[in-house]
Amino acid sequence: MSYRKYGPNGEQLRYRDPLVTNPPSIRDQDVEDEGEYIPMDTYSGFVNAFPADPNLHVNTSYSDAFISNTPATPSDQQNVPSINVIQHTPDIIGSSQLHPGQADINPGSEYFDDEEYYYGNLHGNPGGSSRGSNSSVDDVGDQSERPILQQTAKDNMSFVFNDDPMTMNVRKRDSEDGTDLEDGYIDQRGDDYQINTFLGRNGEMVDPYTQRFSPLQSNYSSPGEELLDVEEDLSGSGEHKDLGDYDETKTLDKSTNFQTLSTASSNNASGDGEEPERALPKRSATMMRKFKLWKGNFVFDSPISASLLRQYTSVSSEKVSNEFKFMRYQAVTCEPDQIEENNFTVRQLNYIVPRETELMIVITMYNEDHFLLGNTLKGVMDNIRHMVREKKSSTWGADAWKKIVVCVISDGRAKVNEKALALMSALGCFQDGFAKDEINDKKVKMHVYEHTTMMNITQVSDKGVQLESNANTVPVQLMFGLKEMNQQKINSHRWAFEGFAELLQPNVVTLLDAGTMPSKKAIYHLWREFRNPQVGGACGEIKADLGKNYRKLLNPLVASQNFEYKMSNILDKTTESDFGFITVLPGAFSAYRYEAVKGVPLQKYFYGEKVDKKKFNFFSSNMYLAEDRILCFEVVTKKGANWILKYCRSSSASTDVPERIPEFILQRRRWLNGSFFASVYSFVHFYRIWTSGHNIVRKLMLSIEFVYLFLNTILSWFSLSSFFLVFRILTMSIALTYHSVFNILCVVFHWLYGVCIVSTFILSLGNKPKTTEWFYLATCIFFAVLMAYMIFCSIWMSVKSFENILGQKVSFVGLLTEEAFRDLVISLGSTVCLYATSSIIYLQPWHMLTSFFQYILLTPSYVNVLNIYAFCNVHDLSWGTKGFAAKPLGKIQAKEDGTFKMEIPISSQEIQSNYDKYINILARGSDEDEDGGREIADEERKASYYAKVRSLVIIIWLLTNFGVCAAVMEYGGISDYLAMRNQPVTDTDNTAKGHERPVITEKATIYFTIILWIVALSAAIRFIGCSLYMLTRFFRKLRFR
Repeated sequence: MSYRKYGPNGEQLRYRDPLVTNPPSIRDQDVEDEGEYIPMDTYSGFVNAFPADPNLHVNTSYSDAFISNTPATPSDQQNVPSINVIQHTPDIIGSSQLHPGQADINPGSEYFDDEEYYYGNLHGNPGGSSRGSNSSVDDVGDQSERPILQQTAKDNMSFVFNDDPMTMNVRKRDSEDGTDLEDGYIDQRGDDYQINTFLGRNGEMVDPYTQRFSPLQSNYSSPGEELLDVEEDLSGSGEHKDLGDYDETKTLDKSTNFQTLSTASSNNASGDGEEPERALPKRSATMMRKFKLWKGNFVFDSPISASLLRQYTSVSSEKVSNEFKFMRYQAVTCEPDQIEENNFTVRQLNYIVPRETELMIVITMYNEDHFLLGNTLKGVMDNIRHMVREKKSSTWGADAWKKIVVCVISDGRAKVNEKALALMSALGCFQDGFAKDEINDKKVKMHVYEHTTMMNITQVSDKGVQLESNANTVPVQLMFGLKEMNQQKINSHRWAFEGFAELLQPNVVTLLDAGTMPSKKAIYHLWREFRNPQVGGACGEIKADLGKNYRKLLNPLVASQNFEYKMSNILDKTTESDFGFITVLPGAFSAYRYEAVKGVPLQKYFYGEKVDKKKFNFFSSNMYLAEDRILCFEVVTKKGANWILKYCRSSSASTDVPERIPEFILQRRRWLNGSFFASVYSFVHFYRIWTSGHNIVRKLMLSIEFVYLFLNTILSWFSLSSFFLVFRILTMSIALTYHSVFNILCVVFHWLYGVCIVSTFILSLGNKPKTTEWFYLATCIFFAVLMAYMIFCSIWMSVKSFENILGQKVSFVGLLTEEAFRDLVISLGSTVCLYATSSIIYLQPWHMLTSFFQYILLTPSYVNVLNIYAFCNVHDLSWGTKGFAAKPLGKIQAKEDGTFKMEIPISSQEIQSNYDKYINILARGSDEDEDGGREIADEERKASYYAKVRSLVIIIWLLTNFGVCAAVMEYGGISDYLAMRNQPVTDTDNTAKGHERPVITEKATIYFTIILWIVALSAAIRFIGCSLYMLTRFFRKLRFR
């Protein structure tokens, strides 16, 4: 046992953190008078460099050893971050002569720091525990059967990075230049956790970061150099010179490998900070290692690459903890809801002090590339940075990143984009070479990679993704779940909610799609909505990505979607938010309170996954194409609860929208079918509002809202016939009134309209949009010309009517009493004036100038092309994805004692080579997508059933719409056109010569009036809703200012 004596200048050990007032563990004691010797304990290879005072008695659990030293702050003062320190900490002198085994002690770090003891010392000697304190590490028995923090050799131990525990430079937090405290400080310190690596010859876990020297190996590594290649142990006579039995044929030539590493280490040590060229071996540097399953599961902590770790160490002089040095891999072999009972866990629960998660951000992806994923991750990192710098929040602050977990879930290993994997690898959250697809005859469902990255995405451009690590870098807790099979987005959400969220127990779960980029404060503002304890879910504004300098607005399809998104947020979302029920919180950007969705809402939400397996239910299958609508309904109507859904105007996110017609049609097919059947579901179960816990006023408001939504659904069902009737009545009215060329145009457009409708039906039933893009493009162009003609007719009639006023042929009052003119003016006013007025009230009017005209021209295509294709393909339940067979990864079959052997890239050289490979992939030019799989055919019986139901739905739909047209128009052939030609110019209401009925019947006039007034009423309701939302938002800001 060695002893350490306090020096004569003990008063210098007093430490005062600028963020902590009167730390109770550090007093103004005179250490010199004590004259006390303190033993330094050695426990089974774990060296405690700073043992506790034997006279001190602390609690036996870690959680009791830490206290908060932040006193209660008056409400009028600024809240500073809460920093936890050790409650009882001995004072120790950091003199070099008292540490003969330590060299080159940094004189600037000679003072003992409580926070360094917790955040730093454990990084160097994590196994050390204070006397009288029994931690979870100390309670583990046989070392050969337990994971380690950092296991060391008994003699000549050294750590590759910052091996001297006294060489830690403390980050100066108090600003000398007058800058704000929060703006100048980001807590970049991580924590340690017990790691699982491979087994050595003696059955102990091997720490890849531990230097073990032998007579033949005496080279020392300094902080920032390459990791020690554990293969070096095989060339000497050190304690772990043989890491278990292995096949010589599967290893590299040891002498060659040793020389290569020695040369690289020497060059690196002598260089000026530049990374030396790597002499890579010709064969893979993988070796056969011995592992042990952890509680029956394959869990492996792999060191990150030397170059990545070098960037981490360059950011801060503090020691790098296990949180940053390792990436954890888990091969999950169970369903999401069985993770906990099968002993799978997450790193946040394994730290010395388990972390509480306030916010979990879930990003779902399929085959998106590094640009789309990079945009989303950049937005997320910007939001985390904002929360870290938040000054007035009691939740966020300098260590806010520790309360946020970013979970990226990829839907299927076979089709994941290679560059997306490369981006995750560059961030340190993916490594190749040790994943398996079967563990002890159990199929792997998901590959989980965990890492806290110190790399931030600073820019995503056409040139690529720019990564950076510096003093302003915010650590991000990343979790990457790579599903073995493609099982659609809802299954990814199931892994997030039933799997990871069940372990982390976050307060709020935010959902994002890869490609959706939240603004810098979007997630923060969305989280703030949950300050209202009644809010169960919230969403922000989804914006169309318009590209650099808004160049994408030159594409009419993008411009029309931009206008559609804007008006949906301005009119629909605000009105629904006033009532408390938003029909859909978009999965691309929304958030839920985890407590609100637990139980029945999640059961209903994920029921869609089991529909195929149980029985063929046509209605449910289509309904769950819009499962996010089902979740919204279930949250609001949850029995005994009073959750509401809110819209947050301050929160926004941009997303890519389809730029070509085939992708646009396929996207809207799923949206339209899913929303229609989900709406029917909500109407059928409308009564459940009255079994919820809402008060009577809220229940009445929700009832009114559902009546309004029901009327909108009815209008949507008859939109095909309604648009045709409006077109027909308008064009015939101007032809009967003014004749001339209008007669010819009326007939031409009428027949072209019919040809386009019939052709769209036929092609929708038997062809995919990608193979008939030219036809859909021509159809959309025709309908755009048709809409332009209808607008011209409306303007022409209005101008002629005012000319009659000026010519005193008719008074203004008389003109208003004319039904056709009055209804037309009201309809146009409701669509144009209310749109413009509400946009001005919303303080975002620019889309009216840039996108309104494009949207109006494409409106007929929305009504006709999209609706026809959607209903004709109501049997198609796909998301536009196909199943593909992935390449096998290999199997693991453990022995009875849980051990097994596996070839794995564990050397620093191979890890760096693997990292460099993905960096090169990320940097190279874009490649065309490779198919790389085979299409899985649908079952014949299932396809036949859905085809029959599809035909039945189309027949009913066509019959009902045709019936409305026939009943209203009372036409039967070409005689209508002959009647129109023979009709007197001024006699639009009388019968034509030789005919007993008028061309435009009274029923047609009534129907035309009803449709126009319903459109006006719907716009007025949404306008009132938008105005109320903005007023309540204004007064709420005044209240909480």
